[in-house]
Amino acid sequence: MVLTFAACGDQGDEKASKDDSSKSKKKKDDDDDEKKDGDGNAVEKAAGDLEVKFEDVKGMVKKGKPISAKQYEKLVLAHANCKVTDQGIDSKCEAVKIMRESMNRSQLAKGALGGNSKLGQRLINHEHPAVRIKAAGMMGSLFGTADKSQDMIVEALRKEKHPAVMKAMIRTIRNDGARNPKVGKLLLELADHDNPMIQKEAVYGLSSSWNAELEGGPEKLIDLMKEDEDAEVRQAACKYAGKLGDAKLFPVYKELLSKRDDGKLWADCFQGLVEMWGAYPLYGTSSEDAYKLTIELLNSTPRTDEIPPWQGMSDFGYLRGETNKKLVEWKEKATWYDEAELRKALSAVIADGDANWMARTGAAKAIAKIGASKADLEKLRKGYGDDSKGNDKHVAKALDELIAKAE
Repeated sequence: MVLTFAACGDQGDEKASKDDSSKSKKKKDDDDDEKKDGDGNAVEKAAGDLEVKFEDVKGMVKKGKPISAKQYEKLVLAHANCKVTDQGIDSKCEAVKIMRESMNRSQLAKGALGGNSKLGQRLINHEHPAVRIKAAGMMGSLFGTADKSQDMIVEALRKEKHPAVMKAMIRTIRNDGARNPKVGKLLLELADHDNPMIQKEAVYGLSSSWNAELEGGPEKLIDLMKEDEDAEVRQAACKYAGKLGDAKLFPVYKELLSKRDDGKLWADCFQGLVEMWGAYPLYGTSSEDAYKLTIELLNSTPRTDEIPPWQGMSDFGYLRGETNKKLVEWKEKATWYDEAELRKALSAVIADGDANWMARTGAAKAIAKIGASKADLEKLRKGYGDDSKGNDKHVAKALDELIAKAE
């Protein structure tokens, strides 16, 4: 199913006028309400908004002097002059530069704690996409997004067409799918959007550990992993779905990782598989089946430039840390985890010249962190000889550095 979220402008009814001139005014007001931005979005101006030009905010920021709430709003509105691509607001825009200069610690803290959320709510339907992007960002906080903001963004998303604005809005609410049915339903729908960029944003939301209890989430990710037409969407779903630790995902990972024809998909699915049993930094997953398959795949040959992947290889090193409470609790639960077994499998990768050199150096860094002795490292280094060439010299250098640090 392919969904397209059509734009539509909210129009308020006007009171009946007493003469023809007031009727003409009503028509003009309605036309203004239906004004569209450059991307075809039907939008409405937020009440009380003023047009703010660059010259209105130039010189406003004084070094060492915090800006007021009114000045901050003026700066946000000045972003209406900024170009917006599918990737977001042009970073070279004058308003962006001035905003960056104005942000001191107290103002950054205010934003992080949700202190600008009311302004964001007021501007979320602004006519210019850059302002809507800023508004969406202001409606979130380190403590989550308020219920009112969630509902407002869901409503705004159903009207929005600009990809960059949609991304900003999704990012604000994507962790709220399990606790807000409206958000959860929308995330599931957006996973089938006709724009792969939006689909991937939905994937990040559906795979969030905050949404582990969202009904239908794992099933939707499985559909994307196996059947989506876009390669990058399949890869994203495969890479992040494992964070949920849902047992339904394991057979799919096993099936996809049994095929080696698509190295990029294999690499992302391998990372997702590891997330199913050792999801750093929260360690909230513990699939024994996923762990055993990981060891099996690390030991499998032939190894190539893509298999096993270099991405995340050094992350295995995060599986040791006696002072990490979450890790200690995870090890009490994951009694099947065998550190020596993992070191042995990673050592096999390091010793194989056919494996990607970055995968080998990453594996070397990992085993050094999870208990490899100096003798273990020296044995691996000996396999590279005294005159390593090509990419092998990078691995030899990494091993030399690790040996020098080892006790």
